[in-house]
Amino acid sequence: MEHRKPRSPAPDHLRRITPRVVSLKVQDTDRYGRKVAEVIDPATGTVINRAMVEAGQAAVYRRYCKDGSYSRAEAGVKAAGLGIWSKGGEQQRPWEYRRG
Repeated sequence: MEHRKPRSPAPDHLRRITPRVVSLKVQDTDRYGRKVAEVIDPATGTVINRAMVEAGQAAVYRRYCKDGSYSRAEAGVKAAGLGIWSKGGEQQRPWEYRRG
């Protein structure tokens, strides 16, 4: 029997909260030349990146994110056991998974 990883609800949540038109606030360029940006809903001013963290659908990569509001949001949802923090144990972050 083939084992499959359970599908993450994060992509569906991201689709639900992201409007058709967004604004980008570029923060940096990574070592591969990719732009690192906050994605903003121009109609409401909602920062989609932070909204994902606040919903427990994304983890904060502290090595690169120096904005304390993200870490505070993560701490709150982690304490409340929401989203990816709803199951006990240490969650595997994407940057840890890729190091594999």
